[in-house]
Amino acid sequence: MTSIEDRGVPASRVSEQHRLRQAAHISTAWCGDELVLLDATTGRYFTLNHVAGRMWELLATPKSSEDLILYLCTAYDVPPVVRGATLRGDVVRMIDNMLEVGLLVAENPASVQESSMSNWRRSR
Repeated sequence: MTSIEDRGVPASRVSEQHRLRQAAHISTAWCGDELVLLDATTGRYFTLNHVAGRMWELLATPKSSEDLILYLCTAYDVPPVVRGATLRGDVVRMIDNMLEVGLLVAENPASVQESSMSNWRRSR
């Protein structure tokens, strides 16, 4: 299996194994074709275009970056020539930007599973 770095995409702060989800303190509203996000902890707001807004909606439940890329390819009929480094690079940059400003949370499934298993062992 190749990593996204091997496909000409800049390194990201998350791997393809991480699950991304919306941060709980973010409120949203559609305004025309844009989704407006308000960070209740900082008072900052952000706008996303229609495609990024749809990706945001998908992140109401945890998804990987690969899940988002596959969705975009299918829903928007992305041409094969764009599916490689161009689309992946755009998605990776968006994820990194959203993580940096606190809009998204990244969870490593291995640590989540390990944590829930250790809780299970303690309660038995």
